[in-house]
Amino acid sequence: MQVSLLRFLQDKVIIPLADNHPHKVDVRVIAATNKNLRKEVEKGNFREDLYYRLNVLNLKIPPLRERKDDIPILVNHILHEVCEEYRIPVKTLSQKFINKLLQYDWPGNVRELHNLIERALVVSSGDEISVDDLFIDEIHSKEQIIASEKLAIMDLLERYDRNISAIAKAMGIARTTLYRKMKNLNIEIVYKCAK
Repeated sequence: MQVSLLRFLQDKVIIPLADNHPHKVDVRVIAATNKNLRKEVEKGNFREDLYYRLNVLNLKIPPLRERKDDIPILVNHILHEVCEEYRIPVKTLSQKFINKLLQYDWPGNVRELHNLIERALVVSSGDEISVDDLFIDEIHSKEQIIASEKLAIMDLLERYDRNISAIAKAMGIARTTLYRKMKNLNIEIVYKCAK
């Protein structure tokens, strides 16, 4: 895939599906990633020539939790966008609603913010979206769920003597899913040394 993308970026030529003729296109490419591509090149996961082809202008956008001043602006934009999509009048937002948004860390970044605004808009009644429409308890309970899940997995690691297959089976999930959860929850397996 990287070879094909590199060729396209160099030649600006595509061959559409069900067509044998190449077509020259005039496009500008914006690429986004949450990975450090320089490190991926060093690890051999990303082609160096493609990296240099893409790395013309590099913009680092910090996560939402590091730019909370942007939240009111983003919320206003998202609100207008969603209202237009649903073809409903734009509602106002209570200040308490905005304040609650500013207190949250947004691990899901702007996507999570968008989903929360859309849900609040859909469930709200009246002309104003209030804290009651926010399901902010869901946000806090999400943090509690994460903490509970971490404790549960750590407990299962002890109970099943760190046997990943047995733990995954007990949880009703695949081993790969369990490994991913453990990675996301910063759970490391510490094996006991035999005496």
